[in-house]
Amino acid sequence: MILLSIVLVLMLEWYFRLSPSYRSFHWFLRFRRFIHRQFPGQFDHLGGLLLIVGLPTIVLALLLGLGDSHFANLIRVILGGLLLWYCLGPKDLRSVLAAY
Repeated sequence: MILLSIVLVLMLEWYFRLSPSYRSFHWFLRFRRFIHRQFPGQFDHLGGLLLIVGLPTIVLALLLGLGDSHFANLIRVILGGLLLWYCLGPKDLRSVLAAY
């Protein structure tokens, strides 16, 4: 399943040139501002780091730990594919591979 999701994500990336704006890292700054507005007192030092890194980690862990059903496996493949697609970087894959 892992190999299938890797091949599928790379094929989708190669054939459908999706906008690099989908993979921009500007969401992180908006998320940081949102967390700072929601928890202004706890945002200093270690508390802010735990909130910014811990919340998405806990949500992903809950989604990936749904169980051993076929639906849970499908959710894992979809989330893994989305995460791989996002981690390919903000640049277009063709422009990165053109030098090779």
